[in-house]
Amino acid sequence: ALDAERCSALRPATPCAAAGMTTVTLRSLPAEYTRAMLLEMLDTNGFRAKYDFVYLPHDCRKHTPLGFAFVNFVSPEDAALCFQRFRGFRAWSVRCLRECIVDWHTPQGLAANVEKYRNTTLMLPPVAEERKPLILQDGVPVPFPAANRRRRGADAAGTCGHPPAWLGP
Repeated sequence: ALDAERCSALRPATPCAAAGMTTVTLRSLPAEYTRAMLLEMLDTNGFRAKYDFVYLPHDCRKHTPLGFAFVNFVSPEDAALCFQRFRGFRAWSVRCLRECIVDWHTPQGLAANVEKYRNTTLMLPPVAEERKPLILQDGVPVPFPAANRRRRGADAAGTCGHPPAWLGP
């Protein structure tokens, strides 16, 4: 079986998409991009209701996006189409000269991504919703499953050592 690491260098027409891979990493996103902007970019480029997980990681000290996002598509064909649509993409909604880079991501699939984040301090209430992973069903956000074991992460409060007010919108 092919894994995301081996598939990253391959084209989406290779067995990677045929092997059922659905999760990609979008890199070189504009520094100003918010989760809402990312969702709008996906939707307006033909992917409305074709993805079920999105996470735009943030630097918890600088309170800024890190410039990449994880997206899980509902089908391997949609993930392969993402490669075609967004490799070299530059039609950002903000001024930016960067070209988008698309790679396969690990872990693969909705269940694996949910499991990766559900028990982290990132999911605690002090963290702004915009900075949390998002699950969607038919294009509509749905609640993230509750933790099923002790949370892990930067600290017990999920605030990276900062007061919760710093994690606001």
